[in-house]
Formats: sequence, structure tokens, C-alpha cells
Amino acid sequence: MSDEQIASLLSGRRATRRCVTLTALLTAFAGGCTASMRPPIAATDTISRPSPKSESNLILVEAKFINTKGDPVSVDNRPADSSLTLGVIPGAIAGKPSRTLQVVRIAKLSVIEINLDSFETATIKQAAPMTAAFAESGLRIDPVDTRFARASTLLKYSGVLPGDLFVEFADQDSKNPLTLVYFDRPCRLTGARAIANGGGERLTLVYDVTVEKPGLNWLVRSPQGSNGFVVRTANEPIRKMLVVVPVEDLKHASIQIN
Repeated sequence: MSDEQIASLLSGRRATRRCVTLTALLTAFAGGCTASMRPPIAATDTISRPSPKSESNLILVEAKFINTKGDPVSVDNRPADSSLTLGVIPGAIAGKPSRTLQVVRIAKLSVIEINLDSFETATIKQAAPMTAAFAESGLRIDPVDTRFARASTLLKYSGVLPGDLFVEFADQDSKNPLTLVYFDRPCRLTGARAIANGGGERLTLVYDVTVEKPGLNWLVRSPQGSNGFVVRTANEPIRKMLVVVPVEDLKHASIQIN
């Protein structure tokens, strides 16, 4: 979910679509979704617990649906057919995904498994240098020819859920949002972007990212002062979870989870 999409949602625009973004970050971070956008799927649904010998890099991720009070929703009250679609945003960490690379079934599972090996293999082919639009927003990357791509997160389901929702990864301990990004080399991503929340308040998102190894890296967004956030490379190990939350749980663009 991009910064602009979260700001729009917070200002009262009600989504009528059946797929839901996360950034997301503000997702500063994830891509948008429309009813007509159905990117080609390059991977099949994962199962809940495949044999550990069948894949070399599967990660366990707790899946949580959160209500408007910030409390977890019981698995019985979730959509029976919900799934997470992992897409790719080439050359940027905000915007719309160009395609879907992997689909992970959520349904009523409390824990899902994501195949990072197959996702990285597909993402490598989509990585690109920083887009002109992203550079004009106030960010830079060194070396300038670094190729990268951010993983977008969309929730797909049938039926109706109350209110506007978005989905993203978060750190179980700090509750800070996480974003998965592929970089093709060690690099520095720096700069600042200004965004507005629903009340017209200006928020600042500062990037201070040091990538020490090529491949998939987790970035974490943490509060900084009263009107800003800072994005850095997350220190592993991280206890990751996937959260689906109503827009009402966004307070100054932060997730509220009890």
C-alpha cells in the first residue's frame, strides 16, 4: 500500500474492491489494487505445512486479522477463501505492482508458509533501477545502477468484510511494519518523502537503509518524533507476522495492535 493510498483511505474514501492492499507503509511501501487489475500468477498456492525437505527457504509467518479495537479476530470469523498475493514493484518502494509472483492461502490458518526461494527467483527477473518518479519524490540510491524491487501485498477474498482493510507484514515484538525488498547488490537508500494523513497533517518518511548483502532484505518502519517515521534495514532474526487491519486502526499511519 503506497503512502498516497493510505492517506486517501484515512481521509474517508471507502474502498469497494474485493482485493485489499497493504504497505505497504505507508507502505511508503505497497502497491495499489483495483477490481480490474488481475496480474498473471506465476506461482501456485502454498500449503499450510509442506515437508521441510521439499523447499530450502520456507518461512513461518503468523497470520492475524485485527478488528477496529485493535484486537485479534478469531479464525472462525475470517473469510474461508482469503489468500495473500505477493506482487512486485520494480525500481520503487511505493506504487502499484506490475504482476503477481506468488499466492499464499490464508483462509483460517493461524500460521502460513511463504517460499522465499521461489519468490526471490521470480523477483530477480523484475528488478530495475530506481524509477524517475521515485527519485523525484526525494530519494536516491547508491550505486545509482542498483536494481531493486519491492514485494507488494494484496488480500484476495470473496464476500464482504466490514470496512476498509489493508494487509502488511509486521514485527511481532515491536508491531512496526515490515517491507520485503530485493536488491541486486550492497547499496544505500537514503532521502525523505513528505506525505499527508487523513487530517491534512504532514508526515515525514525518512529512508536510512544500508543493504549489506544482495538478495531479499526486510526493511522496518519505526516512529520518529511526533510526525515522522524512519525506514531502516531490519536486524535479523525477526519474528514476522502478517496483519489484516481496518483503516480505523491507523493512528498517524501506524498500526494499532493490542
